[in-house]
Amino acid sequence: MPGAQGGGQAGWHAERGWIFVACDHLGVGDSSLPDPAVLGIGQSMGGCLTVVQQARHERYDGVGVLGYSAIHT
Repeated sequence: MPGAQGGGQAGWHAERGWIFVACDHLGVGDSSLPDPAVLGIGQSMGGCLTVVQQARHERYDGVGVLGYSAIHT
């Protein structure tokens, strides 16, 4: 929602002087498409899914996994 007066969650935070950022995933909404030669980066469950996708499809040139371990629970 553009502007602090738009209402909703963004407006509620902005009215209190807090910064609110809402980001689209790459290739969704107004977000641009990623370069086809990309790195796979994920945090927590996203890290898990990045590992699985790389194992099944070898999609990425490199992988950055944050907050997830394929070894320890």
